[in-house]
Amino acid sequence: MNLKISKINYLVSSLFLSSFFTTPLQSGFNIREILYFFFSLPILQDIIHANIIWISKNTKINKFSGFLYLYFLGHPLIITFLTLSGFDGLLQSFSITRILISSMSITFQVFIGIFFIVNLDYKSFIQIKKIICIFALGFLIEYLLAVLFSSGYAFDQAYTITNIANAGGLYSSKFIGFIDSAWLITLVALLSFHFSITEFLSSKKFRYLLLSLCFIYLGYICKLRIFFLALIIYIFLTIAFFIKNKKQLYLLSLSSFITFSLLFLNIDFNSSFFESLYDRLYLYAKQINLIANNFLFGVGGNMSEKYHKFTNAFLADKLSDFLKIDLLSDRFFRSQFHGFPKRSTHSTLLDIIGDYGILGIYISFFSIAWPLRILKRAWKFYHARKFDIEVRQGSIILISLLGFYLLQSSGQYLWVIILMMAYLLNVSNYHMTYNKED
Repeated sequence: MNLKISKINYLVSSLFLSSFFTTPLQSGFNIREILYFFFSLPILQDIIHANIIWISKNTKINKFSGFLYLYFLGHPLIITFLTLSGFDGLLQSFSITRILISSMSITFQVFIGIFFIVNLDYKSFIQIKKIICIFALGFLIEYLLAVLFSSGYAFDQAYTITNIANAGGLYSSKFIGFIDSAWLITLVALLSFHFSITEFLSSKKFRYLLLSLCFIYLGYICKLRIFFLALIIYIFLTIAFFIKNKKQLYLLSLSSFITFSLLFLNIDFNSSFFESLYDRLYLYAKQINLIANNFLFGVGGNMSEKYHKFTNAFLADKLSDFLKIDLLSDRFFRSQFHGFPKRSTHSTLLDIIGDYGILGIYISFFSIAWPLRILKRAWKFYHARKFDIEVRQGSIILISLLGFYLLQSSGQYLWVIILMMAYLLNVSNYHMTYNKED
C-alpha cells in the first residue's frame, strides 16, 4: 500500500478512536486532546512538512491566504501580548500559560487539517469512508444488543428514567453508547448516511439506500435535534439540485417557506420542547456581547467559554421583552443565576468568532460561502458522472455539517470539518479540470 495513503488512514482512524474518550482529567485537559497529539507523533514530521509546503505554496500563489494562516499561527502570542498590555476587553486574571494551552487544541487540529489538504486523494478517502461506516455500524449493533439485553449503560439515565416511567422503555431513550456521547455518534451517523446515499446515487445499488436508512435510524435514536436539522438541509439541497428549471426551484423554496411559516404560526412556544432552544438563545446573547467587546482580535483559541461569567446578556432581555413568551422569560431568568464558572455557547461558529475576532468572521464566512460556490458550479456543469455526484454531495454535506456545528460547541472536532473540506477540494479541482477539458 502507498505509504502516504496509509499515514492518512492511520491518522483518521486514530483521531476517531481518540474522540471516543471524553473523560476530563483533574488538570483540566481532556484525555482526547492528549491522545490526538500522542497518535500524531509517529507522523509529526510529515504533518510539519505538509504545513511548510502549504504555507510556501499559498504565500507565492495567494499572499492573502498565506498571511492569514501565519496570523492564525501567531494569534496565541498576539493575545498573550495584548493581555499583558491590558488591552480593553481581555481579562488579565487568566494566566499566560492558560491562554497558550487553550489555543493549542485548535492550532494542532488545523495543523492536522493542512496535512489532509496536502496529502488526501480519492483512493485514500475511499478507505476513510469505510472506516467511518464501520464505526457507525458498530454503534448500531451496540444499540441493538443493549436493547435486546436491556442494558441501561448505553442510554442517558435521565431519558431512560423518564421514558420507562412513560412506558416508552429503552426504545424511547437517548442512545449514548459506551463512549457516553450522543453527539459524536450522531456525527458518525450523519457522515455515514452521506457516504451511503452518495454511493446509491452513483451506483443505484439498493444496499446503499438500505444502509443510508440504517444510519438515519442511528441518528434518530440519539435524540439530538441538530441531527434532524442537518438531515433536512441535506435532503432539501439534494432534491433542489435535481430541479433544473429556475421557476420550479423558486416554487419549491417558496412552498417550503410557506409550510414552515404555517407550522411556526401554530406552534406553542411555551412548550417544554423549546427549553433547550431558549437556553441556547441566552448563551448566544452572552457570546454576542463577548464578540462586540473583542471584535478585532477575539479572546484566544478555546477561551470564549472561560469568559462566560464575565459577559452579560442584555440582548436576551430585549428579546424577552419583545417576544413576551413566558417560558422564554423564565429560562432566561433561571440562566442568570446558574453561576457557571465557564460554559460553552453551543455554537462552534460563534465560538470561533469570539476566539479569533475578525479572523473568526472570515473563517465562518468562507466555510459557508466556499461550498455554496462549488455547489453552484456543480449545478451548472452537472453531467451525472460519479465525480459530478461526489462534488455535489460533498458540497451538500459540508453545508449540512456547518448547520450541525452551528448549534453545538465542538471545537475539539474541527478536524472532521477540515477533512471533509480537503476531500471536497480534491474532487472539485478534478471536476473543474475535467469540465474545462470538455
